[in-house]
Order: sequence, then C-alpha cells, then structure tokens
Amino acid sequence: MLSRPRLTPLVPSLEPIFQGAVLALALLVWSGLAWSQSRDQDRVPVAGPAELIDILKRHVWPDIDLVTRMDAQRRLEKLGREAPITVVPLLVRELSEPRRYGKKASHQRLALIETLRDIGPAAEEAVPVLFEVLHDPEEWNDWVKMAARMALGQIGSPLAEQALSENLARQAEEHAATASAEDQRRAAQHSAFLIRRELRRPRPSDSMIAASLPGLKASGDLATVALPTLLRAYKDPRVTAGVRSALVETIAAMGIADVDRAAADAALRGEIDPFEDLLADVASSDDFISSMAMAELGRLGPSERAIEALTTALDRGHSPGAAANALGNYGEAAVAAVPHLVPYFADDRVGGNAIQAIGKIGVTDARAVSELRRIVRGNGQANRGFAAKALSLLGIQEALPDLQTALRDDRKYTRILAAAAIGRFGADAEPAVVDLGLRLGEADNDVRRAAIEALGKIGPAAQSAAPLIARDLEASDGRLRRAAEQALVRIGGPVAEQASQAKAEPDLVSDRVAARNLIAGSDYQGLANLLRTLPDRRSLALAAPLMAHSDPEVAFLAAAAHVERAAEEQAIARLIEIILAHERGPDLLTGVAWALMHSGDEARRQDTLGKLIAELNVQLKTASPEVRERFQSWKPPKPSTG
Repeated sequence: MLSRPRLTPLVPSLEPIFQGAVLALALLVWSGLAWSQSRDQDRVPVAGPAELIDILKRHVWPDIDLVTRMDAQRRLEKLGREAPITVVPLLVRELSEPRRYGKKASHQRLALIETLRDIGPAAEEAVPVLFEVLHDPEEWNDWVKMAARMALGQIGSPLAEQALSENLARQAEEHAATASAEDQRRAAQHSAFLIRRELRRPRPSDSMIAASLPGLKASGDLATVALPTLLRAYKDPRVTAGVRSALVETIAAMGIADVDRAAADAALRGEIDPFEDLLADVASSDDFISSMAMAELGRLGPSERAIEALTTALDRGHSPGAAANALGNYGEAAVAAVPHLVPYFADDRVGGNAIQAIGKIGVTDARAVSELRRIVRGNGQANRGFAAKALSLLGIQEALPDLQTALRDDRKYTRILAAAAIGRFGADAEPAVVDLGLRLGEADNDVRRAAIEALGKIGPAAQSAAPLIARDLEASDGRLRRAAEQALVRIGGPVAEQASQAKAEPDLVSDRVAARNLIAGSDYQGLANLLRTLPDRRSLALAAPLMAHSDPEVAFLAAAAHVERAAEEQAIARLIEIILAHERGPDLLTGVAWALMHSGDEARRQDTLGKLIAELNVQLKTASPEVRERFQSWKPPKPSTG
C-alpha cells in the first residue's frame, strides 16, 4: 500500500479530519494544473491555486495589471467554491504568515481577503485569521479591515457572525457620534441596499442582514430611509428569530412602536418582484448602490431587460464602469450593447472597463474596431494596452501594424499587453518578428519575457530572432530562462537545436541533483513544484525514471506530471497502477480529474481524461474484488458552472 502524502506542513489545522479530501484535491496544488511557462495573463486559465495566488500577489499596487489580477481572482473564487480544501488553506497560510506592513503588502492582503470574501461560506476555515486582521493594531489600511468585515459577513458562520456583530456595533456607535446627519442618511441607504441584496437571494445570509443593523439602530430616526427595507426583512419567513428580534429593536429606534402593524401596512402595497427590485437599485442615483446592483445583475446572466437597463445606464453616464463590467459578463449575448460602449473607449476613468467588455463580448463592430485601432496607434493613450488585447481577442489581423507601434509605448504594461496581443495571432504575426526582437534588448525582464513568449507563439517563422532569445537561456530570472527555452522549442531550427543540445546534459544533471535532495528530505511538495515549473523537455526527462521510484509518493508525482505533459500510454498505465494500489485510490483519481478539468485546452484535457478512464477499466478487470468494489461507484467530478 502507498503511504499517505505528508500534508501537515501545508494544512496543519485540517489534520486528521479532512486529510483524505486534501489528499485527493491537493493535486490541484501539488502536481499543478498546467506546465507550460507562459506569462501571467496566459497562465491564469490553466494555473493551480498556489500559482494563482502568486500571480494575484504580483499584480497589486504599484505593479498592477488589472486584467490579470481580476482574471486570477475570479478563477481562485471559482476553484475555491468547487474545491475549497485546495484554495482556502493556502489563502489562510498567506494571511497567517508574519505580516509585513507597507503599501504593497497591504494591497496584497486586500486582494487575498477579497478572494476569501467571494468564495463565501466555503471559506469558513479563514474566520480566525480574518478576525486577527480585523483587530490588528498595526494594520493602517482601512480598506483591508473593511474587506475583512465583508468577508466575515459572506462566510456567515456563528464565529464570523459574532466577530462581525461586535466590531460593527462598536463602529456604529463611533460613526453615529461623529458623522453628519447627511452622512448617516447616506450610510442608511447603503445598509438598506445590502439588506435588499440578501433578500433577493434564494438563501439570505442572517449575518449580512444583522451586520447592517447596528449602524441603523445607532442613527435612529436619521435612518428612516431604510424603514421599508427593514419591514420587508421582518416579514420574510426566511429570516431567523434572532435577526427578527434585532430588526424589531432597530425599527423601534426609528420611532415605530408597533412593528407588526407597520409590517401589515407595508404588506398592503403588495409583493415585491426581486428582479424589478434589482432594476430599481440599478437605476439608483447613488453610485455605490447602482454599481453594486449592476454587478449583481451581471451575475444573473443575460436577459433583454437586463441589457436594456445597463445600456440605459451607459447612455446616461450612470456608473458606466460597472455597467460595462456587467455587460462583459454576458459575452456574445450583449452584442446590442456594443454601440453604447464605444463612446467610453477613450475615457481615462472607465475606458478600460468598456474595452475589456468588448473583448469579452467578442463580436466585431466596424466602429468599435476603428476606435480601438485609433487608441492603439496613439502614444500615451491610457487604454492602449487594453485596446491591443481586445483587438487580438476579436481576431482583427489587419490591426497588426497598429499593435507593433504599441510595442514602443513608454509604459511597461502597454508593451507587455501589445506583445501578448501580437502572439495571439500565431504564425500570422510574422511581420512583427523584427519589432518583437527589438524588445529583447530591454533591461526589464517582464517585457523581454512577453516578447519571447510572443515570438515562441509565432513559431518557426520567428527563427531570425532565435539567437537573441538564446541569450536569455542563461538569465538569472528563472521565468525568463524558462520562457526562452519554451520559445526555442516552438521555433525550432539550427539555433534552437544547438542551444537545446548545449543545455540538455547540464540541465539534466542539475535537475536530478535537485530532485534527489528533495526526495532525501521527503519534500514532496518541493518535488511537485520542481516537476511543474521545469520546461516540458526537462520535466519529462526528470519524471520518466522517477515513475519507477521505490517511494510510491515520488512515483505518483512523477507519473502525474508525465501524464499532464504528454499523456503517453506508459505514464497513464503507471499512474492508474499507483492509484489502484492506494487505499484512497478513488480520492486520488478524483484529484487527478479535477486537475485535468482545469488545465490545458478543452480537447486535450478531455482526451487525457478519457484515456485515464479507459485504462482504469482495463486494469480493473484483473484487479482484486476489494479494489473493484472500491472503485465501483467512482465517477468523474463535474465542474461547477456557477
């Protein structure tokens, strides 16, 4: 039997209750979800939780790439809801480690906490560390503490509710004592919205409703703007007795003695349609309420009424950034909104939102394309990089000369986004090889890496740049070295072949020494990271002999790495052999399946998963009755569509 992987250093608080689940799903972290070393923006769709967290931490102030950050955060949220055991412990560990203070560290903490907030109830394990953040006397950034409060509210466990209630009650008293009457009325409007948002959900969160009540109670009759919402919550049968009691106290503070009578009078005005209620909030004159409502509307999916409400907001200049984000979430269904988005492209404040929405909608429009090309051609345009990405996502190949001019922009991330956009055209971007080659002389490693990766995607047509790329095979930056190696493999030709041969033997010796040291120290996570981060050629060369290693944990990690990279029959057979021999074999196989579902392109991952299942059925025919029974009810997991 295989011994159980040593998970204690990774998630010590979960021993021993969830160890079986961790063993299955930690493959998303350990064996990795994809092995090619593209730059962060291209890595996000295939990266595992640990890598996504690293990407998220890299893209905060002052080096923020908003597109990459948002994509990484959304993907972490999705993985966290599907398999929280693979994400939440890692986020907790990041927030628990000795805290650094300063602007960048604070922004990193904020991004991590926002991710826990979006994961919601599945992030319950994070409550203690969020409580620590909330009461950290050295945390100078109020936004961090606000995010911690919101995360506790979204998690909604008893401990989270208790921490949130105590904190908010104290804050409410302080606010009521110092804020102006107008500020208190505005705060009451916001609190009422947050309560209405919960009441629109199939299962409203008691903790989120309760969190809004201390401030309303402390403001008394200045908060009467929230009274209709409070009476609506009081009547809602889904609200628990404890929250209903708190509602009575809050309403009484506004001068209403007979709450039942007031609720009955409100009931005479009829039932409230949740969708109409949401549209009313979308049209609110308060930017906070309308923006939050638009985000809520965007998550509901497209409908004619929703698109109409959002395009009307765009036409009126009402929270246009939030409206654009929501429309982008609808994809091609929001094609009718394209003409309403175009006027915002050149807006320094919300143009990035509108341009990204066009890229997500993915439908070409002559006016939109013309405006995007104009922005890309304009040196110093605030949204030049976003426009370059949108043109590449739309497949506008005739814009290639414009994208080449953006490679010379003064701003680093514009040059990076322009290089990535050019790379998306593959071999058709051959005319840009010379301009990309000029970027290889830059001192900035990130820009050089983006140019190298774009040249690699162009492939054999970029052979003229191979000697320049080969110079970075000895770079001190590991990501830059790996990008150069991968690009030369894709480009091929004499220079690439010569460089690969020159590095092959020293690299193999170096990789084997590193693996030997990790194995000797039983550092299985370190070995998995090594196999994950090496370029394909080196990872396969290292994994092949390790699949037969006497330590079954080593053999498992090597086989998993080999299957993900190449899906060869021998590696698949060996991986299934290991899984069948393990007493938690179904859990291991589930973990492998989850990893495959979140890696590579759809056709490749489906093909690999199909081969694994076919091999499983073959080996089960000769397996013992005990093993066959263990796998009798196993089915591949289905990814969440939420």
